[in-house]
Amino acid sequence: MSISSPQQLDKLQKECGTARDKQTKRVIVCCGTGCLANGAAGIVETFHKTLREKKIKGFSVEAVKETGCHGFCEQGPLVVIEPHGTFYTHVKPKDVAGIIDQTLTNDKVIESLLYKNPVTGDKIERYHDVPFFSHQQRIALRNLGKIAANDIREYLAVGGYQGLAKVLTGMSPDQVIAEVTSSGLRGRGGAGFVAGKKWRTCRSVESEVRYVICNGDEGDPGAFMDRSIMEGDPHSVLEGMMICAFAVGANQGYIYVREEYPLAVIHLQKAINDC
Repeated sequence: MSISSPQQLDKLQKECGTARDKQTKRVIVCCGTGCLANGAAGIVETFHKTLREKKIKGFSVEAVKETGCHGFCEQGPLVVIEPHGTFYTHVKPKDVAGIIDQTLTNDKVIESLLYKNPVTGDKIERYHDVPFFSHQQRIALRNLGKIAANDIREYLAVGGYQGLAKVLTGMSPDQVIAEVTSSGLRGRGGAGFVAGKKWRTCRSVESEVRYVICNGDEGDPGAFMDRSIMEGDPHSVLEGMMICAFAVGANQGYIYVREEYPLAVIHLQKAINDC
């Protein structure tokens, strides 16, 4: 499939969104590095195996979504049942049968898997009622924990590549740079350098060849922000790079990912191929 107009993209987005909406119940399994280290892959495998065997009406294997990191690694592996938002913590493969029988089939909550507020001791049933999540306003990480990290149709369903379409069909490079500058967007590596200034500087250099370099190295001790977005929302990285390339006048880009981030490499390469 080749998308050559905003109208075609709108049509595809609607198709992807409709398909997503038809899955009234979705099992969100955090498959960020932390949860994978604690056995999330086994949880996904058990969900698939059990759902194929039981064949629950109105619920398919496709409704099990492997998302990027939710950020609450100490409570992982995490499982969220939508649309209610039932939030289960420290889930193990042996818990899957109970989740399917009780929560998916009968809309019952498994108390033992709920998050426990360490201050009050109260059990919290819903994802967005957990203080860790309820006080967050996610912007760059808005898709993490919501969409399957390795599925372009999930990204399209939530408006993916619409920013690129807007830029390519209705804006000049200078307008894009002005928009990025006025947004106040800054680098997240520590220096907080203004992105618009960096883009304008690159564009103003007299050269026939320019490059977009996406630095996902994270050399700072304990840094984790680049890894999360590369693993959990790789298409947003690609879309941002293409918008940047249009703005600065580049037609080649490179993503630098360290060897210690194998999942980021896998998801980015799949995203590149699918895109």
